[in-house]
Amino acid sequence: EEFAGVLVESVNEDAPAAEAGLAPGVVITQIDQQDVESVADARQVLENVDGDVLLIQVYAGGGKNILAIPLDEE
Repeated sequence: EEFAGVLVESVNEDAPAAEAGLAPGVVITQIDQQDVESVADARQVLENVDGDVLLIQVYAGGGKNILAIPLDEE
């Protein structure tokens, strides 16, 4: 299966993303149901996120998964 996305190189172990399951080596393919093919795409989507939870689709271990990451309200 071919897909495009952003490879995760590192994650702060104490961050909500790590607690939700985001880990080095996975590929982010969607953020908030929008395709991301580059770091620039990801930044653009993240700048416009609205809500309490960020949904990220990742590809790892031969399959896709959706991670729900709570957003900090600060």
